[in-house]
Order: sequence, then C-alpha cells, then structure tokens
Amino acid sequence: MKKKTIFRGAAVSFLLVTMVLVTTAFVDKYHYVDKKLQAIEAVLKDYYVGDIDEQKLEEGIYKGFVAGVGDAYTNYYTSDEYASFKEKSSGMYAGIGIQMTLQTYDNSIEVTEVFEGSPAEKAGIKPKDRIIKAAGKRVTGDEFEILPTLVKGTPGTTVDITVYRPSEEKNYDFTIERASVASPTVYFRMLDNEVGYIQIKQFEAVTYDQFKVALDK
Repeated sequence: MKKKTIFRGAAVSFLLVTMVLVTTAFVDKYHYVDKKLQAIEAVLKDYYVGDIDEQKLEEGIYKGFVAGVGDAYTNYYTSDEYASFKEKSSGMYAGIGIQMTLQTYDNSIEVTEVFEGSPAEKAGIKPKDRIIKAAGKRVTGDEFEILPTLVKGTPGTTVDITVYRPSEEKNYDFTIERASVASPTVYFRMLDNEVGYIQIKQFEAVTYDQFKVALDK
C-alpha cells in the first residue's frame, strides 16, 4: 500500500512539473512574439511615412497568423468581411440587383448584368451602362470597392443612380427603391430538339430552389 502511495505521489509530481514546463514554454514563446511585434511597431512609427491605422495593423496580425498554415481555404475574416461572406454565401442581399465590373482602360464602372425582375431592371438600367454617380457621390473606377456600400441598403429605401449610356452618349438619372434581391446562380434555356440546358454559375443557399425552377420549366 505504501509503494502505491509513493508511486501516485511521484506521478502527480511528474505531471505538475510537466505542466509547469509546458506553460512556461508557452508563455515564453508568446512573450517573444509580443516583443518582436513591439520592435516592428517601433520601426514603423520611426520610419513609415504616412498615417498608420492601428486597427488594420492588429487585423493584419491575425490574418498573417492564420495564413501561416498555408491553406488557401483557411482564412481569418474581420467582422465586416465575415458579414460580407455570409451575405454572398446566402445569395440574398438588399440592393438594386446589378453586377458590376471595373473597366481598367478608362477607369470606369460598367454594369455587366441586370438581374431579371430586379429594381434596377424595372427602373431602366441596362447592361453596359457606366455608373458615374451613386447616392450623391460621383464615382470612377477608384471608388469601385466602396460603390456596393453606396448602392446597398435597407429594403424600401431609395438610392439615386446616374449612368452614362455609351450607345446613346447620354446620361440618365434614376431613383431606385432597394429591395431584397436573390443573386441568379442558375441560368437555363431550351436548345433544339427539346434539349434543356441548365448552367449553375455558383453554389449559394438559393441555388437549390433556382435549380428546381429551371428543371420544372
């Protein structure tokens, strides 16, 4: 009985020592990382010309840490990026129902697609229109990243859009009421000899229902 007690005591002592060593190594590791980050921050403050966004620096640390695993499908998202990711994966958003692209040759923003039945289609916006003003702000290709935030909004609210239509060389002003819009992920048409063609462009939460509609038609 005495031997068992001694053995248990030794085992507990070994476990405690191991935990202390592991914890110390863990603390030392992150203490070193913290010191290194402080050194890098000091260099930036001394030599970087321009304003430094502390929030972006912090988010960059997290992004870099996760990127270190080397997996293209493992990412760190900020709260705004995660909200955008969820919106895209749902296939639903509140806006006017258009797809846009940046035309680099003239630094303009071109409408590439107007969703069927969308507020933009009902208002009269057409593919190849160039958006030159949104929500009271003149826009060029330089504002391509922020334009969706100007166009999107709460369903039932309105947004003013001005487009230039190259085919007519005229500007058009629209006041469009935002609505909940489903991104079209499935396209279909009938071919010759009663052959149906269905194309799935991307997989989102709305894709299943859109595929069923295409199949039934």
